[in-house]
Amino acid sequence: LKVINFLKQKDIELITELEIKKKEFTGIARVNSDLGKIELFIIAKDKKKVTENDLALAVQKSHSNKKTVLFISTGNLDKKAEDFIIKYSGIIRFLKIQ
Repeated sequence: LKVINFLKQKDIELITELEIKKKEFTGIARVNSDLGKIELFIIAKDKKKVTENDLALAVQKSHSNKKTVLFISTGNLDKKAEDFIIKYSGIIRFLKIQ
């Protein structure tokens, strides 16, 4: 999968694959930081535009895991999604797959 290769390139260790669909991936990953290893809830989608609703659903799904969301996509954020990322920067991060 494109997402798994992307995670390896970014030195993000995949711990668990929770769900794999044709254009969507969900899992738990670990990343090294200055504070030690941090676990992230990964949601990856293959779509051209990421909306605020996509991000809100991702945050909602992550609440049961009590982890920060790393949202990965092949597409760009729309304007409302960009605002959402800024407003909720403590609980969600966005990376674009090149």
